[in-house]
Amino acid sequence: MSSAAEHIDKYERLAQTIGVEALLAILPKPVEQLHAALDEGDEHLNKWGNGPWDRVTGYTTAATEIKRCSCCRQVLPVKLPGTAGARWYDQKAAWAPPWDKTKGLHLSMAERCCVLKHVAQYHTNYDPKEETNIG
Repeated sequence: MSSAAEHIDKYERLAQTIGVEALLAILPKPVEQLHAALDEGDEHLNKWGNGPWDRVTGYTTAATEIKRCSCCRQVLPVKLPGTAGARWYDQKAAWAPPWDKTKGLHLSMAERCCVLKHVAQYHTNYDPKEETNIG
């Protein structure tokens, strides 16, 4: 099995375990924007950077919370009081749905992003000319 096929198989199994509908409900961009990005050749859906995907994974950092700048609406990490010495990569996983601990899914932020991107590509009725959708 090729690496790409293994990747698709892994994330399809995870999507089915977590629940495709629950994952569709938290996609960070509207389906039309996701399809447009795929049509433009952005097969990894990196057009918007990691931020939108990371924010829906349920992870937060120990030292920061996300706020928006009042003038430009840019997303900014804001250091929380009493977190001296905490680093930006000290992350805490949230177990809110669909990231349900009872399913035994202890996924990293990267794995959660991958399963979301898999669902965005294969379960939103996207119809590329040269590939077949799974769902």
